[in-house]
Amino acid sequence: MRTKSRKAECEQSIIDPPSRQFDPPASLETASPPILPGLTQTLYRHDAYPRVPDVPGAEAQGAPTFDGVDYDDSKAFKAAQDAITREQWVGAMMIRIVGEELGKCYTREGVNHLEKCGHLRERYLQLLKDKKVKGTLGLQQNFIEAKEKEMSNPQ
Repeated sequence: MRTKSRKAECEQSIIDPPSRQFDPPASLETASPPILPGLTQTLYRHDAYPRVPDVPGAEAQGAPTFDGVDYDDSKAFKAAQDAITREQWVGAMMIRIVGEELGKCYTREGVNHLEKCGHLRERYLQLLKDKKVKGTLGLQQNFIEAKEKEMSNPQ
């Protein structure tokens, strides 16, 4: 037995739409703080995963290399290889993001793009020069040649 007509329910749902928030798991409430001060639940499912802690001094470490890696230890070698590949992948994604933003800026600014989008253009060209994906084979060979020279001239 209904007290409201179907038309009244539809009008009410248009005026007051249902909430799009979901009930987070219990671990989520302790994993991350709310996004906004008055919000008790987060809106995004990726917040269910804990945030990876920042590594102190990670920026000062520089790019990963094969320096100090024992080539006979396959796990250490593979870890170094994965780190180099991951670093190159991040660089490629940076190029992609800046390129997309540059395209949006060109579209948005129109004839004024030379003045308004110069900072993005310079950043994009700098990233293209610095962040080429080179793979790991060249780094391995150069490292092996350096080790051979070092071993042939013991002091």
